Amino acid sequence: MEYITRYLILATLLMGGSVLTACGDGDSGEGTVTVEIWGEAFIEEGIPASALADGWAVTYDTFVVVVGAITAAGADFSAVAAYDLTQPGPHAVASGPAASGAIDPVGYALVPAEGATTNANVDMALFDAMVANGWSVYVSGHASRDGSTITFAWGFDVAVDYVDCHAADTVPTGGTGTTQLTIHGDHLLYESLVDHDASLRFGPLADADANADGEVTPAELAAVSGIAFGALDHYDVGAGSGIDNLWDYLVAQVETIGHIDGEGHCDF
Repeated sequence: MEYITRYLILATLLMGGSVLTACGDGDSGEGTVTVEIWGEAFIEEGIPASALADGWAVTYDTFVVVVGAITAAGADFSAVAAYDLTQPGPHAVASGPAASGAIDPVGYALVPAEGATTNANVDMALFDAMVANGWSVYVSGHASRDGSTITFAWGFDVAVDYVDCHAADTVPTGGTGTTQLTIHGDHLLYESLVDHDASLRFGPLADADANADGEVTPAELAAVSGIAFGALDHYDVGAGSGIDNLWDYLVAQVETIGHIDGEGHCDF
């Protein structure tokens, strides 16, 4: 898994637009490539109980991702920006000239918030906190089942480079091709790190609320470790991962949230 160690901000992002630092070879014609980002219904509207194996329903109040290092159709988009995907989307990221033909492979990254230009839909106090803590992803919300409610607010300092993403569209000569950075909020609830058809569960996260105050914190998740973590039903960390606590398991799931054009896959 390739981690990004540094980022060079070459241009400023204004209201979802970006400057291109390079364009693809125009010998075969030129068009426009547009990049957008979306969290789909599971992030905007919530994950219903019917989608979870243990009957919990999960609602995200905030789901902020910081993305950068975007490449599409041979063009490099240089700016880095934060997006709260609970706001109705898709959200425009960038658009500019590109060689006609295939958009893929597309690449992008989850990057620390420091140095990013926040988009208009991200609360500035939260963005400042993300910068101060080095977070690239921040989620908050609540889960409910049988009259019980658990809240959560988790910041993640993951840095992930998504590469070889297979875009569905093309750039026509004189026209526009579009690709979407799709973020999957249900991945935080997967019961397996290796099975893409794994069930979704919130119960183990809810059970980590050791002080029974109705909020599950990163420290409480990290405390579910060793034998206690190994005893969790259904959870599969895969061979050789070294993960032995619930917080590290959640971090590993966050690293997998990046997709392309809906269900399209990326390497990372």
